[in-house]
Amino acid sequence: MSNTYPPPFDNPLVSILIPTHNRPEYFRQALASALAQTYQNLEIIVSDDSADDRTETLVRETVHDPRVTYVHHKNFKMPQNITWLLTQFHGDYFQLLMDDDLIAPEKIETMLDCYRACPTATLVTSYRQLIDSNGNTLPDIRETQRIANEPTLFKGAAVRRRLLEDELNFLGEPSTVLLKRDCQADMLKIWSTYHANADLVTWMHLCTHGDVVYLPQPLNFFRHHEGQDQKDHHILFEGYCEWCHIYLDAIAQETDDAQKRVYWKRYFMNMNGLVAILLPTLRASLLAGGDTFAAHEQVLSVEGAVARVQRHFERVAFFTKNLA
Repeated sequence: MSNTYPPPFDNPLVSILIPTHNRPEYFRQALASALAQTYQNLEIIVSDDSADDRTETLVRETVHDPRVTYVHHKNFKMPQNITWLLTQFHGDYFQLLMDDDLIAPEKIETMLDCYRACPTATLVTSYRQLIDSNGNTLPDIRETQRIANEPTLFKGAAVRRRLLEDELNFLGEPSTVLLKRDCQADMLKIWSTYHANADLVTWMHLCTHGDVVYLPQPLNFFRHHEGQDQKDHHILFEGYCEWCHIYLDAIAQETDDAQKRVYWKRYFMNMNGLVAILLPTLRASLLAGGDTFAAHEQVLSVEGAVARVQRHFERVAFFTKNLA
């Protein structure tokens, strides 16, 4: 990824990319928050992979802003909804806006100002306010606690190390950040490879190319509700697999032995979590006489899960053999 800065800075086009799936009311609120931005030079692209036409009807009957482009992809599966959006936008800057989140009216304008002031930044993020299904504010959880009480420019290398050490996405979910167009290709590759931790892997990658601006004001509203992917038992399985690979990659890149030991410890903690999920699933499948392991909107058979773990151990064997 090049470390270039897109001109012009006076009025760059910003793309807001909204993937949505079977949540027309949340989507309506998310879109309204995008249209309410104080910064006006926007394109808003919506990719809808809903199984029904409720969202399409809502857009057709209520959305008349020429900045909005809507496409219904009934045959899409995650993560196609997001990867398609990453190939379609034209902005010099862009952000994903998940259909159940909201952004503050001044978000785009404020974050653009940060890029103007901090040319070494490759990622601008902020505090995000937790809200419930009705939009009421919720107390912070560990991930959403402020990491600074005033606008702060952090060195990317230090942020990446802390993300790995804490195994905690304190930079925020996809709706929280504003990104430069020149990370598009790298982000598309990551989101085509990772599922549960694609956002975090993207942030760590960007931290190797520049610095991070953190803003303490709530510019994103992150909704917690029962239908979230993060609460899906099978997404947890994906997450453990991905964290194992993340730590193997980190160990391969790390030169400090003490830091490698920290990453090995985290790696084995995730392996324990993976096995703790996989074994009861296997047992339930055997007792039921069928396949009970389904990932988010796509079949991940028990046999496939076992094969994935087997491939992981083969990678570990290769990695440790060549580490010495």
